Amino acid sequence: MLIASYRHTERGIKAAQSRPLSNVVSFPQPMRKPLIAPDNSLMSVFDVKFEKYMAALQTEYSARWGAIQQKRYRARFDVIARRICAVFNVSFHELYSERRNRSAVYARQAICYWARRLTALSTPEIGRRMGGRDHTTILFSVSAYQRKRARMGRNLRKLRKDGV
Repeated sequence: MLIASYRHTERGIKAAQSRPLSNVVSFPQPMRKPLIAPDNSLMSVFDVKFEKYMAALQTEYSARWGAIQQKRYRARFDVIARRICAVFNVSFHELYSERRNRSAVYARQAICYWARRLTALSTPEIGRRMGGRDHTTILFSVSAYQRKRARMGRNLRKLRKDGV
């Protein structure tokens, strides 16, 4: 059963709309002094304040968007491989071959570590991109690179299972 009062009836609603609102606080309107805009048109103080507010808001949102994009950044495998090849002075042919000379092995291990850490690739995917290697080879390469860097005095962060 619906119980309605007088103010919910059609006559009560019309009566309430015709009554002046006594309990509503009215705010003073902003003072509107004419100002000259950059294009020589008149602007009010309110418009100037609104423009400043919108500029500050846009700056804040731009900063937030940049922080979000920076968190989302993931390096690409080919970029990592190219940079490490340049550092170790190893060619792509040596990198993906079966050769086991010291510089090529160390470069492969470095690529495996940084690809695991900086990309969203799994170990089997990294293994395929490293010339058809097994995922256990990639896991060993990551741990070997960390041990070698620790012997040099540079302790690298341990990687979790998700690669981060």
